[in-house]
Formats: sequence, C-alpha cells, structure tokens
Amino acid sequence: MAQPTEPSADAPPDDQPLRVPPDVLSRMLDGEAVILDLTSGTYFGLDAVGSRIWELIQAGATPRQIRTTLCEEFEVDDATVAQDLAKLVATLRAKGLLA
Repeated sequence: MAQPTEPSADAPPDDQPLRVPPDVLSRMLDGEAVILDLTSGTYFGLDAVGSRIWELIQAGATPRQIRTTLCEEFEVDDATVAQDLAKLVATLRAKGLLA
C-alpha cells in the first residue's frame, strides 16, 4: 500500500471535518448527488466519485478519512485522491457549498 502523501497548500486540513452550510441541501438521484444552495438557488451535480466524497463529508469525515476510504473503495493511490479531493473542495467552497 502506498504511503499517504502530504496535502498541497490549498488542500483542507487533514484532521478537521469539512462542513456543509445549513442553507445547502442535497439528495442522491440515480447514484449521483444533486446539491442545492438555498441562498442562490443554484443546483450543482456530482458524479459517482464526487457523490461518495459528498456522502463522507456529510457523515463528518475528515479529509484524511475521505482519502483513506476512497483509496480502499476505488483502488487508487493517495496522491491522486489528495489532488482530486483538494480540487473538489476548492470548487465546492467557491460555490458556497462548503463552509
């Protein structure tokens, strides 16, 4: 098994759960997450992997826990997961879907 990599500078802190603001709602439809920002009225959809990340975020997982879970479930290396997670978190934050 590959050794965990250090997250990039723009990655969320490994030991702090990511938080969904109270005005953001989501539902799973056909295995994909559909997220609604009640403040802006904007919808955002996630593919299967993004939806799994969203489920883990809502369950209170830390970025480290999310990376570990994804590495096990999708048989991908930690460096790839860390990079993809940082990108998704940055996108969700920019859209106001994560605090």
